[in-house]
Amino acid sequence: MYFSSWHLIFERNGAISAVSFDLDEGSVLGAARPVLGDANSFPLSVSQNGTAAYLHWSAGSGRSLVRVNRDGVTELLVEQTEPEYRWPRLSQDGQRLAFGMSDINAGELSSVWVMDLESGRRNPLADAGRPNTEPVWSPDGDRVVYSSGREVGTDLYWQSSDGGGASEMLSEETGDQWATSFSLGRELLAFYNAEDIYVMSLDDGVSTLAIGGPGLQRGAQFSPDDRWLAYSSDHTGRDEVYVRPFPDLERVLTVSTDGGSEPVWSPDGRELFYRSGNSMITVSFTPESDDHVGEETILFDGEFEFDSTGDQSYDVFPSGQHFVMIQQQAAAAPRFRVVTGLLEEVARLKAVN
Repeated sequence: MYFSSWHLIFERNGAISAVSFDLDEGSVLGAARPVLGDANSFPLSVSQNGTAAYLHWSAGSGRSLVRVNRDGVTELLVEQTEPEYRWPRLSQDGQRLAFGMSDINAGELSSVWVMDLESGRRNPLADAGRPNTEPVWSPDGDRVVYSSGREVGTDLYWQSSDGGGASEMLSEETGDQWATSFSLGRELLAFYNAEDIYVMSLDDGVSTLAIGGPGLQRGAQFSPDDRWLAYSSDHTGRDEVYVRPFPDLERVLTVSTDGGSEPVWSPDGRELFYRSGNSMITVSFTPESDDHVGEETILFDGEFEFDSTGDQSYDVFPSGQHFVMIQQQAAAAPRFRVVTGLLEEVARLKAVN
């Protein structure tokens, strides 16, 4: 928003608009009119002499869902580009994808969708309203858990994965909650709040503190055999990945040594993937050995999107040989534009109001 002696310049519906007003009368002079229709990204800066500087994103700009092999070779998973894909999560059989989608520039809040990867058909989980974030599949694929901000705070809900029926709140507990992983056989759901990781029993809805501070704990992931819990913590001053045996959780195994977050198990539980900077890293995991955790190996480097809040921004296909990730389109780089005489244009609009 920019305020001059006679004009208010602001963003509305993805474009820059302006309205003139009378300071003496304290009234608006006519309706707001668009003045920079191609200024579709913000911030906007306007100087006192009426020169405006802003960003313009070309048509078709946005993010793509891509499939990446272990060598970093990328192919489009979904043809359609969206302003913002987030939180891709594969069903157990790898045939469907739950994900978040939003358009910040258009003022749209996050919504959760489910897509059939073979047909490309997708449906929103719309019952809970918005914003809806961070989906997690139930082991049988019948339901998707997600966080919704429709009430005070952010609570856990689940809904049929076909988008039908009503959503159901999973917990009445206070405080924000974001789910990260289902156990495959124990009917348990791992989630985190502002700082700590909890495990909820779906039988009675009771949640128990699993991993507390110091620091922020994120991304708890049950191993495929439900015997281990991987997560990230910044208690050392930076994010690192750790594993604890479940359910006793007393022993702590260090996985990453030079920064790491977003742990995801391989489908057979013999590898643990995580991200460190632009690198996708794997370590071998041997449950029956004393050391358990093997050496770190960089699979590939690439500029794939991270989630701004540090939540899981990729997933692993059932084969363990491919990842679903989010990539900014190369053509999406914005252009920096400078326009002179903006205030004169606003004054002209005032004259015809």
